[in-house]
Amino acid sequence: MCKENLGWDDVICSDDLVRWREWTRDITGLSNMKVPRCVKPNNFRKVDSIQLHYFSDASEEGYGVVSYLRIVDSQGNIACSILLGKARVPPLKTVTMPRLELTAATVAVKIHKQIREELTLPIHEVAFWTDSTIVLQYIKNSRTRFQTFVANRLATIHDLSSPSQWRYVSSDLNPADFASRGFRPHERAKLKIWLEGPKFLLQDENHWPVQPPYLPEISEDDRNIKPVKAQMYVVQQDFGADTLIHHYSSWFALKKAVAWVNRFQTYLRYQSGKITVGDVKRGELSVHELRNAEEKVVKHVQGLFFPKELTVLLNEATQNTSNKVSRSSGKRLCNVSYSSPLRKLNPVVVDGIIRVGGRLGNTDALSYASKHPIILPNKHHVTDLIIRHYHQVGHVGATQVLAAIRRKFWTLKGGTAVRRVISKCIKCRKLNAKPEQQIMAPLPVARITPADAPFTSVGVDYFGPIPVKLKRSRVKRYGCIFTCLTMRAIHIEVSQDLSTDSFLMAFSRFVSRRGAPTEIYSDNGTNFRGAECEVRRALETWNQTRITESMRRRDVQWYFNTPHASHRGGVWERMIRSVRKILRALLGTQIVNDETLLTIMTEVEKS
Repeated sequence: MCKENLGWDDVICSDDLVRWREWTRDITGLSNMKVPRCVKPNNFRKVDSIQLHYFSDASEEGYGVVSYLRIVDSQGNIACSILLGKARVPPLKTVTMPRLELTAATVAVKIHKQIREELTLPIHEVAFWTDSTIVLQYIKNSRTRFQTFVANRLATIHDLSSPSQWRYVSSDLNPADFASRGFRPHERAKLKIWLEGPKFLLQDENHWPVQPPYLPEISEDDRNIKPVKAQMYVVQQDFGADTLIHHYSSWFALKKAVAWVNRFQTYLRYQSGKITVGDVKRGELSVHELRNAEEKVVKHVQGLFFPKELTVLLNEATQNTSNKVSRSSGKRLCNVSYSSPLRKLNPVVVDGIIRVGGRLGNTDALSYASKHPIILPNKHHVTDLIIRHYHQVGHVGATQVLAAIRRKFWTLKGGTAVRRVISKCIKCRKLNAKPEQQIMAPLPVARITPADAPFTSVGVDYFGPIPVKLKRSRVKRYGCIFTCLTMRAIHIEVSQDLSTDSFLMAFSRFVSRRGAPTEIYSDNGTNFRGAECEVRRALETWNQTRITESMRRRDVQWYFNTPHASHRGGVWERMIRSVRKILRALLGTQIVNDETLLTIMTEVEKS
């Protein structure tokens, strides 16, 4: 009816009505069908083997799967019971029988996954049965590539089962045939096979269906096989010149190598009697030989990248000798193709080398190579070698390198080519690298609490020594600076020495004038940075335990900076620098007494 596109309210034909009434009449017979719920008989005491068997089949009317649980006890008794059955109608779109059989096999492995997740019994063996040899060929094949429909279902089958678990059963012994074709409730024999499984499962494994000794190969005409696409490989003939060019990473080294090859060719010509001994050169390479080697390399590169332009220009030069670039050359039309990258350069051929034409042929201010530079492609190993050769002289920028190259060579898209090569220069990367910037950490709470009174959070440090006069002798005094971490105000006390007792007395004087702080920060005496060696050595002898205990009595928390982290005391170190600057301005080289020093310290505080 679906194939006939009938609607819900349409009247069906008489034949379909008769079939429908027969089906509704037969379905009442299902009320007499009984299925035992226990899969294990009561007389089975000790179980030796528990197996799962799945049967799949397909037909034009539908496809289905049925699974059985086979139990064998210690006395050899065998019981088989149905676990799960599933039947589906085929799709409206016509599908070949091998694909329907493969779809039924896919449903079998999916049912197996569902049963294994729900069943708590220990399973010793699993077997999948099908009456389609084509499906068995597909499953056990690992080399042939299949179409997407078959490949996707084979992937599911291989993920949930192994090819060794799949077996062949004939159609007359396959109970899944009832799911694909159906039967009526009054057919008791078929119903018994459907509920209890095929008879061979109740027998020993020696009586099971014989498996085929081998499966025939899959036919190449099978529509489910993906056709093999022809692969074509392009082999580029290497004449040896490219290998020689790419072997070198220096333009000068390449020219020398080609020059030695040219000299060796000359020697071989002498050996064959084509030239005289006077034409054979000996000793070191000459400048002329290096120039000939350079021209030979350039001709090879131009022949690879501009073969059409070279042919057109050579034919033009042969037909009209006035095409040569000289002082007497007049206006000439360029015959290269409009799509050629050389069109705008008005190219000419001189001694087999393509050069830039231009309008500067009559000037004496430039050399011939500058007026008519040699044209080179944008991307080639020789172009990179030339750019690297001019760049290595001073490692200058792209503009200067391009200007130096154009005295002799004209590179297509020269700016891009130069920047590409220079960007790979390791030395330039090191010289032009930007230093990394340190990410500053967040300021501590004591530095950003404006609501507290001045000198609530204090940083303390020592500076000095400062020489003073005492009668006829000179003694050392030290400055103890207290700075407010929030307002940056300072308080300076003069200490007689760097002992712990002297600091505690200086701290008492500070508290008496400014009030007691709640927390104090200072450098660690074990690694005091930013002060003179004498101050550092003296603070290393501080009794930090005694200082901390004294501060606790005043309800003051003392924090010592982490060793080897003198940068954390930058707040008071910057204040000490300002104090030193003012002291140098006020005292200079004078030696004052204690009273004068106290007065000057107050002046410093005011400043």
